[in-house]
Amino acid sequence: MQPAVEEVVTLARDPGGRDEGARPAEPIGLGARIAWLQVGATGSLPAPALWSHRREIESELARTLRATAPDVVHLRATDGGAWAALRVCRRLGLPYVFTVAPDPANVIRAAVRPGAVRRTACAAADAA
Repeated sequence: MQPAVEEVVTLARDPGGRDEGARPAEPIGLGARIAWLQVGATGSLPAPALWSHRREIESELARTLRATAPDVVHLRATDGGAWAALRVCRRLGLPYVFTVAPDPANVIRAAVRPGAVRRTACAAADAA
């Protein structure tokens, strides 16, 4: 982490299954938290389905971004969630940056599916 960066808060959709008493923003390391957004039904929600939940995502993002008060928001996907975040950032007057990069989960799935990489060896394969 850069010395000027005091904290990073990652926003992620809560797929469910966490403890009822889990905090809305959980520490995940020194200077890092994850804030869970309650969007859609329990379980996986494919990226294309995010578009149909855009208004719900905007509402959750606005609530969460007001609570976390970030200096800047980093968007990294071209999906309904990022589109909703862009709209919320503009509405709240929050600065944002956008990085175009492949979804790492898709890259991992593509390597695991044909057997090129075993899930237990992903870290070693990534390092190589």
